[in-house]
Amino acid sequence: MVGSVQWPGCWRARLRLVAVGATVLLAGGCIKPEVPPTFPATLDLGAETFISAPHLRPPVVKDMFKLESATTGMLLFAPHFRSSSDADEWDALIEDAAAEDSAARDAEPLAARPDAGILMVTNGGETSWFLPAWDDIELRNVAVQNLGDQQVITYWRGSVVDEQTGEGEFVIVGSDMGELRTVNAANDLRASFQDLVLTARNSALLIAHPVVRLDEGDIRTTIVQEVALDTGEVLFEWNALDHVDPSESTVEKPQDDEVPWDYFHGTSVSEGTDGSVLISARNTSTVYKVDRETGTIVWRLGGKLSDFTGDDDARFSYQNDVRWRNEGRISLLDSGIPPVDRRDSDRDSDTDTDTDTESDDEDVPLPPSRGLILGIDEVERAVTVEAEFPHPLGFSGSTAGSHQVLENGNSVVAWGSHASITEFTRDGGIVRHAVFPARWRRIVRSSRSGQERPSLVLLSTHAATRLLPD
Repeated sequence: MVGSVQWPGCWRARLRLVAVGATVLLAGGCIKPEVPPTFPATLDLGAETFISAPHLRPPVVKDMFKLESATTGMLLFAPHFRSSSDADEWDALIEDAAAEDSAARDAEPLAARPDAGILMVTNGGETSWFLPAWDDIELRNVAVQNLGDQQVITYWRGSVVDEQTGEGEFVIVGSDMGELRTVNAANDLRASFQDLVLTARNSALLIAHPVVRLDEGDIRTTIVQEVALDTGEVLFEWNALDHVDPSESTVEKPQDDEVPWDYFHGTSVSEGTDGSVLISARNTSTVYKVDRETGTIVWRLGGKLSDFTGDDDARFSYQNDVRWRNEGRISLLDSGIPPVDRRDSDRDSDTDTDTDTESDDEDVPLPPSRGLILGIDEVERAVTVEAEFPHPLGFSGSTAGSHQVLENGNSVVAWGSHASITEFTRDGGIVRHAVFPARWRRIVRSSRSGQERPSLVLLSTHAATRLLPD
């Protein structure tokens, strides 16, 4: 029943989850060669309503395309409006549509505006559990992680600042959805919604985005902390301003002096097998490998000062959800937006690309957003593309979002601001594409703003899409 805080007993026994940023898939399925899919142009979306719980309005999740070979499991989301004005706009659009078409209004009930919150749906898209947000508190970046020998769900709750960052705390809940503990940043900082990683050391890695006042103006830095869960002690702290000059940024400084320059914008953090820390910065379009003991940057991948060479197809920008994989590989979501310093050359060379989203020059389309798996040769400092998964409709500029690699080798990509997820086989075949209400997942944001990833599908980065086994 919607609103229940109990998971079915079979979930307790089979809770094998894979978390990746903004979308989470759990469980396995078979893979077989597939015919390239075609997609319907539109789907009716809105909110579900329930006689037994009329106060709940979770968003509808619809499959545009799904094969039997798609991975089965539960999906966990943290959908939200970008701001309260988006909610008002949704209601206004519904009212306008009703006024223009009274016959349609009388024939069918108007689509209800969905509520923000944490949503769990079955493999068939039916709501299983929903935790609504309240007042000015937002819920984002839901994930499935391990806390010792227990699998738990984590999510962020707090206040959002300019849709770029947040000030709040992370919540850890058990399989009965009861709150186990909260995780906070230390040293008078507030955790942002970008990422939380629980470690085997009973600690957590998280991100904060405080504003620093400098002679040249206010600047928003990124601070990565590892805090002990039991004591709150800081075990590791890294401040971007101490190691990365603002000249590396691929976003321009705001003309309004009252707006802090978010030059770095860290969006994900993960651990390497050698004890290093991998930090992804969306606004420098760079991934940094950091020595945990000294804080020194071991290497940069991407951006203006990359230490790696590779083919053009290995370039990425405004990336989200960067994660170490085994055998020298990383996965990420590439937004498809060329950095400011690269757009002129891209206009000269990529004039025949056919996509739906165009660059600042209306005559030059942008490449689609894509999930990427990159091979990293740290000795030769070379990078190669091992697999890529472009948006099936060619959309570019996904803000937020995630890329989750499943145990069966499939990839689930949550497209963030494009309010959809796609499951791909290893070789790029599409076995599922699902969408959510169009006013969700920050879709009204500019695709050229060069900001962070998210929180819709439990896979990770503040979008949250996670797939759990049935």
